[in-house]
Amino acid sequence: MKLAISNLAFPDELDAVKCRTLFDSGVRGVEVAPTRLGDWSSLTEFRLGDFRSMLADQGLCIPSLQAILFNVADAHLLKEEGQFQAMVDHIHRVSDIASILGAQVLVFGAPKQRIRGDLAEDAAFQLGVERFTALAKACSEHAVTIGLEPVPAVYGGDFLPTWQDVQAMVEAVASDHLAVHLDTGCVALGGGDIGQAIAATRGNLRHFHIAEPNLGNFTSPSESHAVAAEELYRTAYNGWLAIEILGKTDKSWDDAAEAIAFAKDCYAGRTGRPDS
Repeated sequence: MKLAISNLAFPDELDAVKCRTLFDSGVRGVEVAPTRLGDWSSLTEFRLGDFRSMLADQGLCIPSLQAILFNVADAHLLKEEGQFQAMVDHIHRVSDIASILGAQVLVFGAPKQRIRGDLAEDAAFQLGVERFTALAKACSEHAVTIGLEPVPAVYGGDFLPTWQDVQAMVEAVASDHLAVHLDTGCVALGGGDIGQAIAATRGNLRHFHIAEPNLGNFTSPSESHAVAAEELYRTAYNGWLAIEILGKTDKSWDDAAEAIAFAKDCYAGRTGRPDS
C-alpha cells in the first residue's frame, strides 16, 4: 500500500522531525496543498526544491497536489474565455510546481471555480469537455495528470457532483492526462456507493482519498472504508491512497496518528496488502 497524508492535516509546516515521525508511522508520501508552503508568488523553484529534498531525506515523496486553485479568484472553468484562460495559465503554473516537487497527479476539486450556475447541464457538460481537453493538454506538457474529483452539493458543487458525472467527463475527454479521482467522503455525501464507484471507474481511477465527510477526524470512521478497501484490492488498484483530514487544533497530530493507524488497519490489514 502506498500511503500518503495531506499536509492540510498539519496547521504548522512540516519539518524534518515531523517527516521522520510520519515515515516511522508507515506513511510514504505527502500530498501537498501548495499554499500551505506559502502564497503562490513565493513558491520559487529553490523553495520547492528545498521542501522536496527535506522530505526525501526522511524517506518521503510527493505523489500529488491538492487545493490547486485555492486563492485564485480570477480563474473559472465555465465562465467567459478570459477567466478560463486564467485557469489554463494557472494550471501551467501548478503543473510546473508539480514537476519540481515530483508530483504526478493534480487533484481538481475547486467547487467555486467550476460552478455551473445558470448554464444548462448539457451545455455545461459540452463546454466542460472542450475545456478539460485544453487543461489536459496543458498538463501533458509537464507529464502530470488531473485527477478530477466529484464535488457534492454540500461542498458547494453543482457541476460533476457525482462519480458517474466525473466518469462520463473523463471518458468524453479521453486523454491520458485527465483521470478519475475518488474520495470516500465526497462519494458518500453525493449519495454514491464507493464500492460501485471504484468498480466502475477502475480503468480511469488514478488517485484516491481516504476521507471522512467534511474532512473530519477518524474517531468514528464510516463503514464505507471497509467497502472501499475490499474493492480497491479486488480491482488491483496500485495508485496512492492519500489521507485527507483538516488539522485545525492542537490535537492535529493526534488526529493524524489516529487516521494513519486506521488507514493501515483497514486498507492494508483488511486486504492483506503489505506496506511499501
